[in-house]
Amino acid sequence: MELMESAPVSMHISTMAHLTVNYIIGLLQQPEFDVLFLRQQGVKFPKWHLTAPIRRDTRVRLSYGASVSASDLIGKHILERTVDDKGNAVAIYEPTLASYIVNSDRVATPIYPSDAATIVSLLDLHPVRPGEEETDNDDGKPDDGPFEVFEAGTGMGSLSLHIARALHAANPPVPAPVRHMLRAAPLARNVDASAGGMLELSADEAAQLAAYKASRRAVLKTLDRSGKHTRAAYKLVRGFRRAQYLADIDFHVGAVGDYVAARLAASGGRPVFARAVLDLPAAHEHTGGAAGALSPRAA
Repeated sequence: MELMESAPVSMHISTMAHLTVNYIIGLLQQPEFDVLFLRQQGVKFPKWHLTAPIRRDTRVRLSYGASVSASDLIGKHILERTVDDKGNAVAIYEPTLASYIVNSDRVATPIYPSDAATIVSLLDLHPVRPGEEETDNDDGKPDDGPFEVFEAGTGMGSLSLHIARALHAANPPVPAPVRHMLRAAPLARNVDASAGGMLELSADEAAQLAAYKASRRAVLKTLDRSGKHTRAAYKLVRGFRRAQYLADIDFHVGAVGDYVAARLAASGGRPVFARAVLDLPAAHEHTGGAAGALSPRAA
């Protein structure tokens, strides 16, 4: 997929002060695992910092050789101020999806937010809540299985996060214990596609997660040849809004042809994808295989 890059990161950062209209003033909903956008006042001009998920008893490193305790951030209101250990004022913001993606560390060039929003619009997604369709069974799931979007070329995970946000409303609420394990469980050493994915989970926790995944009405299946990219994309999705959209995505590593063939074999040749996006070099070389797995009304 050929995409034009949006404005450079410096331009996005310079406009952050104008985005406060998008921030909701309120107490942080969770004591830990929030990702914050901090505006540190310097001698001449402020600097912005996107934090990692904050944890108690840790410190957040800032500019000018300063840092701030995570305990000074936890429980604060959005737009409230604190000070770092050098006495500089630090204002607390909640990152928008766009500012989160643009300012996150990257292992691949991201699809920038404006381009990702256009792609999601072209996919023409219309998720419905459980039980709204006449074709739903007693469990609120479609009789013909979940609505699947296939993304080839996970990369940094920017488009994955945008698509997951569009699908999220179709799925039942994530149980509180499952949501907690998604944001708190340690990452596993290896990338795999098992029930626990890339998290170190107990057998009981893995079973809870697998049970929830079986109840989903809409899911993004994202594939990349690089395990390094997949792991980085997983961390990106996990960090946004305390893993809100992580359960809407299944991450896979491998080649497009092999993955599509395996899915078709498992379904007995029945098309499995309702939508497909190929963000790959020479994407036209893979369209034939992916098209064979698309439902007749797919995009």
